[in-house]
Amino acid sequence: MVLIVISGSAGAGKTTVAKHLAEKFKLRYFSAGNYFRELAKKHGFEDFIKWHEYVEKHPEIDRKVDNRVKREARKGNVVIEGWIAGHVVKKADLKIFLRVPLKVAAKRIAERERVPLKKALEHTKRRERYTKRYLKEYGIDFNDLSPYHVVMDTSIWDMEENKKIIEYIVKTLLRRDKK
Repeated sequence: MVLIVISGSAGAGKTTVAKHLAEKFKLRYFSAGNYFRELAKKHGFEDFIKWHEYVEKHPEIDRKVDNRVKREARKGNVVIEGWIAGHVVKKADLKIFLRVPLKVAAKRIAERERVPLKKALEHTKRRERYTKRYLKEYGIDFNDLSPYHVVMDTSIWDMEENKKIIEYIVKTLLRRDKK
């Protein structure tokens, strides 16, 4: 059974890396962010910022996401991706935190979502502020990287190189576990 957790800031490449690892190592993939967005649609929210504001007043929604993350982790053979998944999942074979400078994140998000850079930058800054709710509600400091085995700035290399570096780490882990 393998459990890999990928956390990090917006635009750092969490989804790209997590999907790559799941495919490469034939693991399931679960995205806390996708589940969070599904819940937004079920509650009738299209605007992600308004959804976050709603969730701040309804912490049971965050708990629902966290409980789902924990259930997926217990099933094993999965790559779980989410902002604070590394804090929520207490034991994993590998926990990786991806970070990126704000301007690089905004550029990536602008390209991905086909929006102006200025709008992506404002949106990214606002999303980063929502990490304060994790501290208030759970005592989780988003900037506390102590739960992670690997912390990586994804702006140093291009995304293909980032995937290869992390793939190497996972291969090494799996080889070690076979011994």
